[in-house]
Amino acid sequence: MPAHLLRLHPDTGPIETIEVIDRFSLRSYYETTVNEIKEDDILPSADEEWEDAIVRLIKGKIRYAILSHRWVNGDSETSFQYMQSKVEVKSFDMHVGGLGKLYAFCQKARNDFNCSFAWCDMCCIDKTSSSELDEAIRSMFRWYRNSHICITYLQETDNIDDLAEDDWFKRGWTLLELLAPFRMKFYGKSWAPLRPFHESENDKCDSDSILQEISRITRIPETDLRAFTPETNRVQEKMVWASSRRTTKVEDIAYSLIGIFDVSLMVAYGEGKRAFYRLMEAILQRCDRWEIFSWK
Repeated sequence: MPAHLLRLHPDTGPIETIEVIDRFSLRSYYETTVNEIKEDDILPSADEEWEDAIVRLIKGKIRYAILSHRWVNGDSETSFQYMQSKVEVKSFDMHVGGLGKLYAFCQKARNDFNCSFAWCDMCCIDKTSSSELDEAIRSMFRWYRNSHICITYLQETDNIDDLAEDDWFKRGWTLLELLAPFRMKFYGKSWAPLRPFHESENDKCDSDSILQEISRITRIPETDLRAFTPETNRVQEKMVWASSRRTTKVEDIAYSLIGIFDVSLMVAYGEGKRAFYRLMEAILQRCDRWEIFSWK
């Protein structure tokens, strides 16, 4: 569970206020719900462990939506500090890019997926805290994987035919955000879904055009797009997926791959390209195939 989430008030009807809460507040909110789970409710599937069945059941009750997007000018206006107090939606200046995007995301989380909690990187990470920033980067893959839905906003896309031109496919962190979630819904620049809901509530289950086009753009097999397993196998192939992407900070080239390879790496902004060398060392400790160096 992320360190902070957005709480959308009230639970039903139009969103009136948005508040940043910590995981301890979330625990108290859902404590009664979790305590009501009985042993008879836990029904593992044929290939599922007992603990995994419990986690699946709890995730079904404690649901949050997560945002994937490309940062643009104005997004920094929607900071953790700005959202710390309960903010009334009517006070939002929708002309500020970040606030308009945040409100639209929260509306989709509530109206399309019935989520009262949401997470986005613009305002759910206290970037003044080095320990919280470190945790966020090292846990990012898990947070996206555990979300109920990943709402993906493509602000340069009108329809599926435009996908290849969207800068979302060229950014470093969005590779993780594409692979980690089990459930995704893609929205175009007007916040209309690229596939209507009556055709697809989860675009990762799409058997038609979206995954085929994304696979063509990214060169990632559809099987990985549907259900990616993070580990240190196929290192060369995964590095090729990342090789054409860019990040604002040079260290993020390495940090954005931590979850994809399921390795542990301390975060130290300012170290420059050394971050990537440390990533390679961490991968080599778990993978003895030297072919990992054969990519450009």
